[in-house]
Amino acid sequence: MESFDVNTNSNICSWQAYSDASWITITSGSSGTGSGTVYYSVDANSSSGPRTGTITVYRTYSYIFTVTQSGASEKSDLVIQNLTVSPNSGYAGSSATVSFTIYNQGGGTANPSTTNIRINTSSGNVTTSDPLLASISIPSIPAGGSYPVSQTVTIPGNQSSGTNYIWVILDVNARQTRAANQTTRQIRYLRLQPVKPNALPTAVFPQAQMVGHYRAISGLV
Repeated sequence: MESFDVNTNSNICSWQAYSDASWITITSGSSGTGSGTVYYSVDANSSSGPRTGTITVYRTYSYIFTVTQSGASEKSDLVIQNLTVSPNSGYAGSSATVSFTIYNQGGGTANPSTTNIRINTSSGNVTTSDPLLASISIPSIPAGGSYPVSQTVTIPGNQSSGTNYIWVILDVNARQTRAANQTTRQIRYLRLQPVKPNALPTAVFPQAQMVGHYRAISGLV
């Protein structure tokens, strides 16, 4: 809800406010005596360009308050580009680097937001109960701008082996005035091996002894 003030020079001066546009609704303060405040709301703009409407306050003379609303093409539209996971195979408890670019293909500036990286075994859906690998603060991104991300994550030690999926979810707190077709998530697979093999024992060689001009090594081969 938005508002603007009406100021008068007299406490007995009466006035009335009228909306001159169907998409602007006066919610309270449509009339008063003396100074006051007019509260109004606006409907969503589904057109591609901005629109302008007015609220007229009538008293001894008319006062016009102008309302300008951005069009749908001026909303932000964040998408994920060039998502990679390296390496794309490993073991539970190992690390991987998740890299991608957030691009604002909308006509308006994207507000600061939060991007989450999660892992699960589903390629069709991700939920807040799936393990969270990273939560990243993303700054404001202007229209046509981009923001690169390269984040090292650790795979949970109890994560199931087989094919897993790394999910990147944009704007998890819904901070954007987004276009209707905004893509907010994308996935890449990560194959986890069932058991990490034991490290090979380090070979221990006995101390070398000089015999003449030759070096003799004693021990088992």
